[in-house]
Amino acid sequence: MMGEVMLFGEYQGMLNSFQLKDWDYIKIMQFTGIVDKNKKDVYEDDIVKYQHSIDSKEYIGQVVYNREFASFWLKTGNDSGFALLGQQKIIEVIGNLYETPELLKKN
Repeated sequence: MMGEVMLFGEYQGMLNSFQLKDWDYIKIMQFTGIVDKNKKDVYEDDIVKYQHSIDSKEYIGQVVYNREFASFWLKTGNDSGFALLGQQKIIEVIGNLYETPELLKKN
């Protein structure tokens, strides 16, 4: 096996791909290779909380893939975001875009 498959919603718990009725509802969440401050794996479209080192404010953002820089970034609101690499000690996974999208609205 090359990786891990995680299913959410009505498909959660189904391990046999033949049970899936429609692949259009499946979103592959790419593992970033990064773990958060609690040693939890960070995936694309995860929602994470972090405290900015300059203004000490707490922010909530979405993990996205930045094609321009070929790396995973944390995007908050309308800003361009910042690279996740090196931020493991200050980020914490609190949800994901598919199960807890309301977390992004709190930002």
